[in-house]
Amino acid sequence: NGPHPRALRHCEARENVGDGRTPMRTFESPETRVRGSHRHSGAGASGDDSHRCYLGKFGPTGRGRRSAMGRVAYAVLLTVAACFASVPTAMAQNDFYGISEDIVMPPTITWLSPPKGHISGGTVLTIYGSGFKRSRVAKVRFATESQFDEVDAEYVSESMIRCVTPPRATPDTAHITVANDGMQFSGWPLVYTKGSGTFLKFIFDNSQPGCLDCLNSAIPLSGGRVYAGLNPSKVVERWVLDNATGPYIGGTLVTITAAGLEWTRAGVAEYDMYIPGTTQRYNGPVGGPGTPHPHNVDPMSSGNGPPVTGTFYPSDSLMCMWQCYFDLDQNAGTGENLTAAGLPAGVDEITESDWVPAAWIDYTKIACESPPHKVPGRTNEEIAPTTCRVRVTNDGEKFHENAYAVWRYEDKRPTVTNIKTNQFSVWPARGPFAGNTEVVVTGTNFLPSKYLKCRFGGVNTADVGGAYEEDDVSHIVGEDGGRVRYISSTEIICVTPIFGPAAAASQ
Repeated sequence: NGPHPRALRHCEARENVGDGRTPMRTFESPETRVRGSHRHSGAGASGDDSHRCYLGKFGPTGRGRRSAMGRVAYAVLLTVAACFASVPTAMAQNDFYGISEDIVMPPTITWLSPPKGHISGGTVLTIYGSGFKRSRVAKVRFATESQFDEVDAEYVSESMIRCVTPPRATPDTAHITVANDGMQFSGWPLVYTKGSGTFLKFIFDNSQPGCLDCLNSAIPLSGGRVYAGLNPSKVVERWVLDNATGPYIGGTLVTITAAGLEWTRAGVAEYDMYIPGTTQRYNGPVGGPGTPHPHNVDPMSSGNGPPVTGTFYPSDSLMCMWQCYFDLDQNAGTGENLTAAGLPAGVDEITESDWVPAAWIDYTKIACESPPHKVPGRTNEEIAPTTCRVRVTNDGEKFHENAYAVWRYEDKRPTVTNIKTNQFSVWPARGPFAGNTEVVVTGTNFLPSKYLKCRFGGVNTADVGGAYEEDDVSHIVGEDGGRVRYISSTEIICVTPIFGPAAAASQ
């Protein structure tokens, strides 16, 4: 008769104890272990003591009894083993979440654009590198000493991903790393040591459009001291517009460019300003990509070209607003002579439009579309212009009081003095009935707007008498016919619409 096959496993080990060789069995499964001198039961059980397993000290008879301390130690051993068995490795966790092994390998990141954004977040950041994988758990980590954020990564290709920057409490430079599986990142957070992985930097700034570092300059400190910062005099940018006038109906695309600094508006003489902690001089807004170099990842370093100092930051919160000085009864003259308080004599009210989304072009250039504005009027007089200040915000709410560009609403009737095409002919102003002919129109008082329109119409009907009939066959720009390209206030280019033969009874 032999031992029960489940009750006794591996009971062949022997160990010399005392002056003889006494059976020493290894552990069995806990549910079938034999304790003390209890005999095995069931089929195959025998009274032979040689088929018992013992654990503990062996007495003079050669049989062992598990001591109390041994039982405790064994219980602790089982508990520790169970804990280790219950903690999955990174690979096991990935298996649990259904993540394939090739996603576990972190990517290598080498480039990002744009390198700077507002602390309100919302900047669409593009990161370049290699080894990016399509994954629903991919993350981009923004780490600083005071704040730690992870955002979802959008896969574009194996060499490019995108994400949206998170909001930050204060201006700082964030350490950027990426993980395909959301756990194993391309580098250790806040570790800038060479060989610690791959990482990049992104600058969060709180500057309002037009005034770099003004919120962080001239800050009072203890003992009557003042932290000067970069821009203690709050010198704002000088903004210029490509289209400084437009109709009251709105629809004018306006490009705002930061072209320099307004020393006169600040009331100070020009002087050199230096970026804190560097020897680089700030003498005006600088745009450009400012993209970090793979071997020099600081966007503010000279190794990457001029540091970005423009204050238009890309995000959904970048917007424009028209703040206008409205003279309803037109008794304030032209309204161009703004006083120090910003209100000319006779102005009835200051109107403010809703915030209009801006198209980001560069840190020094954006584009906005002018909103519609109510029209002033006075009997027997032409409609007077209305002067406005164009404001810009980075967070959809705040703007700097001294940063603006001047704009004018006008509504003068245009005049046409000549039309022609590019063909050399006795009749230069002609084209096919199929339309789509460019016609150069010269005149006066043309205003840029998406509503600018050329009208092609008026024919002699085929009826008896051939009466002249007004027939406007042109349409709003963007639709068939009536398309216009603004060149200047004295020149536009129109595109002819499709037009039927003049002999037709119905046009």
